Parts: sequence; C-alpha cells; structure tokens
Amino acid sequence: MDWKQRLRKAAESAAQRVTEGAERAARYVADHGPAGIGDSAAEMLAERDYRRARAVAESGLQGATARQVLELLLPHWRVEGNLRPLINRLIGRAYEARDELGPAAEHLEYALADLHDFAVMRTAERVMVEQEGLLPRDVEWDLLITLAEVKLKDGRYDDCLRHARDAVDLDPRRPLAFYWQAAALAKMGRPIEDIGEVLLRACRCANPDVVLQWSRELMPDHGEWFRRMFG
Repeated sequence: MDWKQRLRKAAESAAQRVTEGAERAARYVADHGPAGIGDSAAEMLAERDYRRARAVAESGLQGATARQVLELLLPHWRVEGNLRPLINRLIGRAYEARDELGPAAEHLEYALADLHDFAVMRTAERVMVEQEGLLPRDVEWDLLITLAEVKLKDGRYDDCLRHARDAVDLDPRRPLAFYWQAAALAKMGRPIEDIGEVLLRACRCANPDVVLQWSRELMPDHGEWFRRMFG
C-alpha cells in the first residue's frame, strides 16, 4: 500500500468515525433530549434510514433486502413526522416479501390510517408530492391493493374483498382492484355470476383477453362459461 492509499484509507476511517459519532449523538438526543429537540432528532434519523431503506428496496424486495429494510425501519415505525405513512408502507412490503403476512397487514394498515389522519397528512402530503413524486390518492390505492393481496394469501377473504372494493371506489379505472375482488369472491365460494359481473366491470378498463385469462386462473373449471360471457 503506497502513501496515497494509506492517506485515503485514513481519511475514510476518520470520516466513518465522525459519521458514527454524529449518529450516536443524534440517537442519544432522540432518546433522552427535551421533547421538541428529541422529536426532531428522531425524525432526522428516521428520514436518513428511510432513504437508505428505499435505496435497498429499489433492487427488489427479497429475503436479504427485505431483512435490511426491516432492520433500518422498524426502529422508526412510530416516529412522529411526515414520513411515517411511507415508512410503514415499506415495512409492510418487506414483511410481505418474507411471507410474514400478519406483520405485513399490521404495518400496511398503520400507513392507511395515517393517510386518513389530517394531523399527519397536513405535512406528509407535501413530502409525498414534492420529494417522492407520489399523490396521496395513489399511495392509498397501492396500500389497498397490497392489503387485498396480503389478506387473500392469509385466508382473510372478507377483508380482501373489502379492501378491493375500497380500491375500486377510490379509482374504478384501475383493473387490478377488480381482480382481487373476483379472487376473494372465488375463494369464498360465491356464485359464478357474481364473479362474472365483477370481471365484466374490469373489461371497461382492461384488455378483455387479460380479463379472460384472469377468469381461467381463478376458476379453471368454468372456462367455457367465461368464454361465452366475454363473447
């Protein structure tokens, strides 16, 4: 190792120690400082770890990356501040990627509740739009669809149906909500006519061939009935 490499390594080591010292100080203030200052420090740490977690998630949420996201964000799921809905949304997705459906639903529902809380959204909406490029309405729809999928996997078909219907009410132009509604009805053993009615509504905003494929997936023994229905 020449002198330039040693100098670079020493500089990197010093920078790392400074960063770690700043983080320890911020965590101490967040845990032990006066209420206002402590809350600000906690929000600062939450924002830093959310950015890190989001960067990790961009490569795809699988076993290792989902674990990293949870390690970064679980200390902050109750933090006061405008990122809390997005933090719990990402925690929920990470749990879903690990097939831990109970915690996934729990944190997704925390995020959904925050979206309906005026005190939270008064500042969170600006962050979503300006920093994340997300409209609260789109975040809510995504949460409802993800919750519908999680509840279906967990065998909670009534809840899946409720979330899917809420997603349709929020935006009837997005066909995926109709898929989860039909999936819940199929799992509940509802009449084929009820399922067909939902899928026909999906045809108003989706390619009928795609919807026909959904019907084959959901009710493979009734392919001919659906082919006649779709004409």
